[in-house]
This record gives sequence, structure tokens and C-alpha cells, in this order.
Amino acid sequence: MSKEVELENGIRIGIIGPEEMMRMISSPVKAFPSFTPVMRAYQREEEAPRLAAELAETVEVLLFTGIVPYRIATEQMRFSIPVHYIPLTGTGLYRSLFRLEKQAGLEALSVDTISQEAVIDTLTELGQANTTLIYYDKSSNPSRGELIKFHKKQFELGQCTAVLTGLKSVSEELTKLNIPNEWLVPTEQDMIVSLERALLATETRKSKESQIVVGFMNVDDFGRIAEQKQSEHEVQRLKLDIHGQLLGYVESLDGYLTSLGGDEY
Repeated sequence: MSKEVELENGIRIGIIGPEEMMRMISSPVKAFPSFTPVMRAYQREEEAPRLAAELAETVEVLLFTGIVPYRIATEQMRFSIPVHYIPLTGTGLYRSLFRLEKQAGLEALSVDTISQEAVIDTLTELGQANTTLIYYDKSSNPSRGELIKFHKKQFELGQCTAVLTGLKSVSEELTKLNIPNEWLVPTEQDMIVSLERALLATETRKSKESQIVVGFMNVDDFGRIAEQKQSEHEVQRLKLDIHGQLLGYVESLDGYLTSLGGDEY
């Protein structure tokens, strides 16, 4: 699919992903009248570098709809424009895990290209902390064939009851093999946040205004939660856990985090 929407004096943004994601992001991008979206869809993630090369000379910013095509493209190419991807958050995980539970239960899952910490945290919040998780972590950019082979083996050996994947092409092949699976896709809010980041990164916007956004964060009921801990060691571990989660969030925004002490950042 090749789709271009021409808007006068718009900031051209190249969006690369599977065709289904192109349809999903077409609505959120309309909320950004400054953007002129130029969309390119692929059948396989390996096509991402070629599509990125085609767009890089004509757009001000590139946005990949997932981390895998982003990694493949950035490892093979050097970009002179900002390049972003849409991260997968807990909200999307809730949706996918709910669907998997309906399909085959959550007794044991084979997982790829998705943060292990995010999956564990979400399962714990859902009361499914005993779920067995098997991860493909041999390579940061595994091929489609490697992932399909891995998940198929786990399923045939009875090591998993379903698969959670970040790649649409893998999900499609597993479905053909009658292996229960869910393709984890970004939510509309994930798309909006990523489009906001992309907009702020463009040279056009930078030339119009220099801006900085400062946020103040306070952890609700931190004192009460800390009092429930059995020792100062546990309190310090709680602080480290909170700090780590905030660092991950701030990193996704290309920002900086400063601890003001206690429960304030």
C-alpha cells in the first residue's frame, strides 16, 4: 500500500509499518494538522530499511510502528533526520493477554520482542503471576523464520499454550499453523504520544519555537506504603523500583529525570 496525503505547508512525516497498522494510525494522525503523513506498508519487517531509504530524503521525521523494523533500519542505515518508533505499553498488553486467556488460557506463554519486565508486571496485576514465560532472547533483531520456528517448537513440545508476539508476520504464520497467538499492537494513546514526540523533533517545529516541558511527579501514598515495609532495606528497594520505572518512562520521551528526594521527581 502506498498512501500520501498532501496538505499545504505541512510537516512531512514518513510512517512505516504493516498495512493493518497504517489503517490504525490513519485516525490518530488526523489529530495533528501540522503533519502531512506519507505512509509506506510492508509485508515483512525486512522491507523496512528499503522503505525508510525511499522516504528519508523527502520527509522531516520517520516513525516506525514497532521496535523491530526500527532496529533493523537503524542498524543498516544512518539517518540525518529524527527517527522514532511506537513503543508497546501495558495498556496494549492488558488487551492482548485478555484475548489470549479467552483463546487458550495463560498457563504458559512463548513471548518475543516484548519487554519481559512489562509482561511480568502486567500478569502480576492481572493475578496471573504463576504464568510460565518462555522468551526468545538470542538476538535483538531475530528473523521472522527464527521466531516462527522457536514458537512452533515450544508449542509442539507442550512448553507453551499460546504465543505473544510483537510481529504481525509471525502472528499470521502461527495462525496458519493453528497455534493460539496474539499480535501485540500499540494502543491509540501510544500512537498519539509517539506522534507528539515526532512533531517536537522536527526541524520545522524547532525553527518556530524553542520549548521545554517540565513535569513534577509525586508518588501517591508513598509514606503509607513505606510504613508497611519490614525494614529500611525494603524501603530503599521500593525507591529503586519506582526510580527505575520512571527512568524507563522518561527514556521513552528522550527526557531527563531528577530525583528531589523521597517521593518527588
